[in-house]
Amino acid sequence: MHCICLLLNRRRVFAVAFVIFALCFSHGDAQSDSIQEEDWLRPYNRDHYDVKRTHRHVRSCQPIKHGNVTHEIFPATKISVGNNFETKYFARELRDNKDEVVTALGHVSFVSNPLRTFSVLEPLHAGSCNPWVAPRANVLTTSKKRCVVASNAGYFRTSSGGCIGNIFSNGRLVQTSNGIQNANFGIRKDGSIVLVYLTEDNVRDEENPFVQLVSGVGWLLRRWSDLINC
Repeated sequence: MHCICLLLNRRRVFAVAFVIFALCFSHGDAQSDSIQEEDWLRPYNRDHYDVKRTHRHVRSCQPIKHGNVTHEIFPATKISVGNNFETKYFARELRDNKDEVVTALGHVSFVSNPLRTFSVLEPLHAGSCNPWVAPRANVLTTSKKRCVVASNAGYFRTSSGGCIGNIFSNGRLVQTSNGIQNANFGIRKDGSIVLVYLTEDNVRDEENPFVQLVSGVGWLLRRWSDLINC
């Protein structure tokens, strides 16, 4: 997995890894054995990275009110505040498919000036990610790189570890999805945050290129519209 973490380097804070579409979340410096035991790898549905999942399919699937635009762009603050990050933990009681109450644990991290404090890193080291076979690294491993906050990211072939989807790491294009449509999170050179479905031209834009980009699986909710089945 790719990872998100904020790297404290001398007196300035830099990001070494980030992902919004995470498969699981763990705090970089406080991962317990119980969390690791619950961090299972499960196969993905084939249609989430199948060549039939095209940009045209996504356009036709989304609600009419969104038109043909399959992504959202948000301005990001460029002001650094305090420690540049804050993490909040929460617990929710939910009912499972057997109608039994289970407790779900999670956390949300808020970061100021994301252009300077977020990065997407490949597993272990630069150049280790490719579409077919790649090493795997968890949050515990990545967090040792002087990270302040770390979280798993992206998704991969569970049989070989091969990376799936679009990846930009610190301004460097690692790989593209060749137009296959999965949800993306990215930060462009001007600091804007871009979500979610992108064409190949969007990904390779040179006028305002991506600095960080990672693919997830699907877009769950868009401005109160349910997109789970798109």
